[in-house]
Amino acid sequence: MKDIAFIRKAAIVLIAALTLGGEAQAIRRHVYRASLHPYGIGVGLRGVGHVTIVNRYTPAVKTVQRFNQKDRWNMVVAYLKSHPVLTVKDYMKITGLSKKTAEAELDAFTVDRGKRLVVRIDGKKKLYSLG
Repeated sequence: MKDIAFIRKAAIVLIAALTLGGEAQAIRRHVYRASLHPYGIGVGLRGVGHVTIVNRYTPAVKTVQRFNQKDRWNMVVAYLKSHPVLTVKDYMKITGLSKKTAEAELDAFTVDRGKRLVVRIDGKKKLYSLG
C-alpha cells in the first residue's frame, strides 16, 4: 500500500511540474516572439498585449562653443575685476557652458599655476576669486 501511495504522489508531482513548466515555456516563447500585427500591438497569452518597439534614428546633436578656453579665462578676469567672487552659476551664465563643464573648467583654472584663481568653499557653494 505504501508503494502505491508513493507512486501516486510522485506521478501527481511530475504531472504538475510538466504542466507548469510547459506553461512557463509557452509564456517565455510568446513574449520574445516578434509581433505580426500591422500596428505593432499583439494580443498575448491570456489576453495580455505586448508592444513592438521601433527604434528611430536620432541624429547626434553637435554642440558649438562660441569661446575657447583662453577667451573664457579673460572673461573670468574681467568679471572678477568688477565683482568680488565668481560662482559656478555666474560662470555658466557668462560662458553658456553646462554646470559640470563650468565647474570642471573653474577647478582646472585653480590648479593651473599660471592663473591666479583661488577657490573658497562656503557651505555648498564654491566661490572663486583672484588671489
